[in-house]
Amino acid sequence: MAAEAGMSRQSIYVHFRSKARLLLELVEYVDESEGVPALTNRIETAASGEQALDLFIDLVARVAPRIFRVVAALDAARSEDAIAATAWRDRADRRRQRCRTIVRRLAEEGRLAPELDVATATDLLWTLASLGVWEDLVVTRLWAVDRYRTHMRRTIRWALLSQG
Repeated sequence: MAAEAGMSRQSIYVHFRSKARLLLELVEYVDESEGVPALTNRIETAASGEQALDLFIDLVARVAPRIFRVVAALDAARSEDAIAATAWRDRADRRRQRCRTIVRRLAEEGRLAPELDVATATDLLWTLASLGVWEDLVVTRLWAVDRYRTHMRRTIRWALLSQG
């Protein structure tokens, strides 16, 4: 990256002060360039919990290809860097909160599967829509993003929604 910018690696680290801060800036840049704040707003203002769920899966499918390598580097850095660890927890907590909000809405609308409580359903959504699952299917198993989106929608809907 430094070479592409016409700078030395040291210059990059001097500017950002650490690899973790550089990675954080990259993730924030990708979020902005991919329209994540607008997509998040669409999830929050969706007409129903089911629509919010579909929009959330669309968000993962759209943004994951752009951020998964940077997030993987941030994940690796968090064991040795307090800033990276804090940033990782913050992103994970925000994503989990987004999942909880969707699941609560499904429950309020009577659409959450009766055998699930909000905490369990939140954990399922948070895990099934994770970058790790995306990476396993799209990167490792070479699924097309549209195939991922279609099957994750079906799988997550089946797992979370009442079938009646």
